[in-house]
Amino acid sequence: MILFGADIIDAYAHSPSTGVETYLTIDDAYYDWYLQKFGKKINRKFVLPIRMSLQGSPTAGRNFMKTMDHILLQKMGFRTTTHNRCVYFKIHENEPVFLLRQVDDILLACRKQKTAEDLTNLIGTHLQLENEKKVNKLPIEFMGVVSEFNGVDINQTVFYVEQTCESYLRRLFKSHGWADDIKSIEDHSDQAIDEELEDLGLPSDATIAALNRLEATNHQGYSPLQETVNVSKLKPNLDPKKNIPRFIDVREFSDKPISPIPSDTIDKIYSEQGFRENTPEHQALEEKYGFGYRNLLGELMYAYVTCRADLSYSVTTLSKFSTCPGEYHFHLLKGVAMYLKKTINWGIRFHRPRYMKEPYPGAFSIVVNHVLPDDSNLEKTFDIDINTIQLKAFVDASHGNDLRKRRSTTGLAFTFIGGAVVYQSKTQSITALSSTEAEFIAAHSAARVARFLRCVLQQLGFAQKGPTPIFIDNQPALKIINDNCCPTERVRHMDIRFFQIQDWAHKDIIMKHIPGVNNPSDDATKPLGAVLHCRHCRRLMGHYCNRKIYNQSSAD
Repeated sequence: MILFGADIIDAYAHSPSTGVETYLTIDDAYYDWYLQKFGKKINRKFVLPIRMSLQGSPTAGRNFMKTMDHILLQKMGFRTTTHNRCVYFKIHENEPVFLLRQVDDILLACRKQKTAEDLTNLIGTHLQLENEKKVNKLPIEFMGVVSEFNGVDINQTVFYVEQTCESYLRRLFKSHGWADDIKSIEDHSDQAIDEELEDLGLPSDATIAALNRLEATNHQGYSPLQETVNVSKLKPNLDPKKNIPRFIDVREFSDKPISPIPSDTIDKIYSEQGFRENTPEHQALEEKYGFGYRNLLGELMYAYVTCRADLSYSVTTLSKFSTCPGEYHFHLLKGVAMYLKKTINWGIRFHRPRYMKEPYPGAFSIVVNHVLPDDSNLEKTFDIDINTIQLKAFVDASHGNDLRKRRSTTGLAFTFIGGAVVYQSKTQSITALSSTEAEFIAAHSAARVARFLRCVLQQLGFAQKGPTPIFIDNQPALKIINDNCCPTERVRHMDIRFFQIQDWAHKDIIMKHIPGVNNPSDDATKPLGAVLHCRHCRRLMGHYCNRKIYNQSSAD
């Protein structure tokens, strides 16, 4: 499938008002406009009836949502989901079409551009006002193949679709004066493209989307992969001002394993005594480091929630000290920003079940060199295939590592076709007395998310066959859930609500064991060393992929 975009023009003005009679008095600006438009003066004692919704009105957003739901569901035959009303699905001319709406921005996933254009025009036709019908003007703009959606970069390749926040991070670093050594990806000319390929040892006339080399596969079924594309054949289709090729260049990745915060920070991060905001000491720290703690934290939080699952523990933990940060917290927060600078184009990749034979002309990102990380030192390999349409979950808990109240930290992640669709790092709301109890609480949190995602996927046509596997590294918690055992001494004091997970076992979810060293959700429960952090987070972000996908000969 290919992602296309559309933008509704003056969205709220195309939805009806609340039904309550509303009027506006005539101001100078409207008086002058009316005089210029119609050549006559208007009586200033008149009032203007409001027939459509106004931007800023408390009910404008709800009115527009009802208008769009009526158009998409009643007139166009889309279906939506119970728990996420902004996602729609339909079969259009024997072709599945998915639609995501965020207020007036629309993302369409389908196989043909004509399908996306037809549906976009149909939405515009239903939104037309009477004066727009007279001049045959549609209040919607078709954006073509998207490379950005609501501030998030979307890299579409023949192998995967990647969601990153690289452009956002470049703007962030520029605003803080930290962008001096970051190479701009918008400055690639034709000559620069050829030089880029030459530097990488790749011929400029390589076959489009061909696999130049598939290195020896290790025993776990994963291998490094290099891809090359024929850039020269795409050049005639590119607008030099708008469709400059986007590079996913391995040299912008950090070759050396790196982590957001050091692995030995827990004791100091909780013992550091900070200063409250607006105190002289706090202002001195802001001047020393050159940023406001809350401001930078919020900027990094946006990157985390959009596509940077590798920031789960670091950002959520540092946010606990937003009202009273100390110098060590300032130091760690800037370290997270520098980590993002070195991994600026990391994102979550969702792999195609079968790679496309040809990239979409002039629109797809160009994968110049893509090396997948490999670790042959593991005695027990990661043998779980996450590159499928089966939902898989990973959950872990770190017992008592929030030293303020000795609460435990839950880390969970759900993968679908190769990348994380849900990830979370959260301090538990009660104090667990043992690691088994902490893991049991974490498993219950993951099971609730699993039931929600299963419902959404079923309504979108991806009904899950069998219970969703939730991988956990704690055997006692697994046994209590799967075997429906009577509560033991370690958990019998727990609130009864946590034991509802036993009713879901073997129906909606099934707990499975995974060694702790291979559990990627471990990265969301505590600070890890660079090697283990990179292994786990890049697994969840889809940077590992099964070579079987690339051996498929048929197109998606």
